[in-house]
Amino acid sequence: MSHVLIHDPEGDHNPYEPVSWARSPLRPTTSQRVRLGVRVVEPVGGVEVEWRSGVAAGSRSLDLEGDVWVGEIGPFKGSARYRFVSDVGHESRWFELDVLRWEQTSFAGLRVSGESLEALCEVGALRLTPHGDVVDWEVVPASEEGVPGQAGESGGWRAEIREGTLWLTSDAASLNLMPPEWCFDDHGDPVAVSLSWTLAPDERIFGTGERFDRLDQRGRMPDVRVYEQYKQQRSRTYFPVPWLFSTRGYGLSIDSLRRVSFDLGSSESHLATVTIPDRGARGRWYLGSPERVLEAYVSDVGRPSPLPLWAYGPWMSGNEWDRDQRIREVVNKSLGEGVPATVIVIEAWSDETTFYLFNDTEHDPVAGAEPVPAAAMRHGGRWPDP
Repeated sequence: MSHVLIHDPEGDHNPYEPVSWARSPLRPTTSQRVRLGVRVVEPVGGVEVEWRSGVAAGSRSLDLEGDVWVGEIGPFKGSARYRFVSDVGHESRWFELDVLRWEQTSFAGLRVSGESLEALCEVGALRLTPHGDVVDWEVVPASEEGVPGQAGESGGWRAEIREGTLWLTSDAASLNLMPPEWCFDDHGDPVAVSLSWTLAPDERIFGTGERFDRLDQRGRMPDVRVYEQYKQQRSRTYFPVPWLFSTRGYGLSIDSLRRVSFDLGSSESHLATVTIPDRGARGRWYLGSPERVLEAYVSDVGRPSPLPLWAYGPWMSGNEWDRDQRIREVVNKSLGEGVPATVIVIEAWSDETTFYLFNDTEHDPVAGAEPVPAAAMRHGGRWPDP
């Protein structure tokens, strides 16, 4: 095995901009091609990737992009292995490739189980437990109690399977749910589930946490993952929430700490889908006006503490404001225009080497991990008196 060929399937775990010598996606589905990249620390004239999957095998030449050799393989119907070979005899180790398989199910019947309604599928069941204007839902193994039918009632709600979809209705609202889809690994174990529902033509959807692109997320594919994007965040966020609400009179929360992803009419304009990488997906539907839905959700998760009065004023910040003089110029100009400068966020204060000293601050060396006393710091230059 050669250490000249460098390939790390997981890379730096960046979901949006993986390093070029990683594998993307890390765990592909049976319909996805796989991008591979490998760095070579010695000059070579070419690199090939060899792969094996079941009784099939093959190889292909990679293309040089910058200092990384890249190419695609697949898609594969099952697990695969691959390695890299250079034209001068360098060989990498074999890398294992797990392939995920999505399986579409159908509703086979409805069963009343205690206070719950279970919509049965080939793999499991979608359990719905109404509580007034709230419906708890959970993907579970199907129970064996009772004889399944095509309709059932519980808690003032009626469920009915019509034309392959599940209609859940009450006096105040209705939902039209598609059969869940399950995702299985190479061992046949479920690793994810997706749940879809229909969208009205004029419906708008809000939520999913802090977003920088737009309020209405209809037509977008936001995911719930904490990510620190320096600038031009668009849909990437460090404050995601697995929750949304609609102008049609419902809300949806997902009870999961995993990376939940939404497709809110992007792939199919009339359909919304949430995918949860968890075999035991669960959450809650909220029914009612947007105001009532939001009130019910906040009551469940907890209310934030009231902000101090100054927090409601204008906030000012600039990534290039790296000195005392510049800050004072901006504040004075703002006040001169009649705009109060209630909060100033100074981001570029440090030297970006130590991240504990103001720009141009100096001090005598200290031993080991000893703290630097404030009196020992000599300020000047950009921050004469921080």
